[in-house]
Amino acid sequence: MSLQKKIRIICEEACKDTPFGKQVLGGLLKEMKKRRCSYLECVDAREVAEEDMVYLLGQNKKWLEHMVRTCNVKKCTPTVISSSSKRNIKGEYHLVCVAMQEVMQSLYEKCTEAGRVNIALYGVEHSNDTDVDRMQTFLSIVKDTGNIYLNSGNLEACFQTFYPYAEKYDTVICVNGYAAVSLVRKLEKVNPKLLERLVVISCEEVLKNSRYNSKILFVNLNFETYGPVAMQISEVAEEMKYVQEMTASIKGEVCEIPEKMEEELLDDDEEFYEDPEIITMARIDQLMMESDQLDNQIIQMMLENATYSEIAEKCFMTEGNVKYRVKKYMAICQVKTKKELLEMLREYLQ
Repeated sequence: MSLQKKIRIICEEACKDTPFGKQVLGGLLKEMKKRRCSYLECVDAREVAEEDMVYLLGQNKKWLEHMVRTCNVKKCTPTVISSSSKRNIKGEYHLVCVAMQEVMQSLYEKCTEAGRVNIALYGVEHSNDTDVDRMQTFLSIVKDTGNIYLNSGNLEACFQTFYPYAEKYDTVICVNGYAAVSLVRKLEKVNPKLLERLVVISCEEVLKNSRYNSKILFVNLNFETYGPVAMQISEVAEEMKYVQEMTASIKGEVCEIPEKMEEELLDDDEEFYEDPEIITMARIDQLMMESDQLDNQIIQMMLENATYSEIAEKCFMTEGNVKYRVKKYMAICQVKTKKELLEMLREYLQ
């Protein structure tokens, strides 16, 4: 590395206290110390120079795009360390990311081999780019939106949506450790017998000393290796100037899945709610419980055949925000189209 070149580490503020941020940053700084490299921890990319070696650590797509764009303007190609599974931001950059497609595929295969085919994805927060990425990966394999339970900023509401259908699942994959601990904690209180047969898997570990962790299987995404790999990429890029962009996808270590007990297999046909009419009413009831005044207004206008643009104008929102809320209603009611949603609501609300 040239004498003029400086190493700059820029970490998204909201990412620093996450399991991903702590482990990745810890691994990167440990590697820096091992190599006796001096570095600067920066708030943003405004001070970056063309000769600098820059590491961007973050989870938010907009933040990462802004930082990459700022670096590119200064003719610098940063190395992005992301919890995403693919190149999903614009600009010129090297990337270290998680091989989530392989992780989720391996998880699914191990579950099915163990006789566990009724799988839910739990705790997905739409405003969290990492959660959305893991949901999209799950859908590419399972292809069933009815088994996804959203966290709209409230894990209690997520649990209340999930619990009426909990008996039909033998496995729950939680998108993050906080969702997993919350789920186990709530099930332990309301239905410990269900928790005994349900396999709860988390895509990352939190609260290492928590008593709930003994009831959770964790996927090891090897976050501590991202920093050393990022440094290797930067060094290769420096030596091989003709290489424009490089990507390293880090493998995860998938836990072993316990086989489904024979008595569980015999009970597969017994669902918590067997009556389709009761299931439908329960879903609508859950939608009404989670809806605020604005949601109620949007639903009423939908029932009156108002368009997205008409609803947006009346409610002082963008069409995008209206569509986002409608998708949330569809997820709660476990339907795939707006038409199905309206048919369900008209049957019971009009």
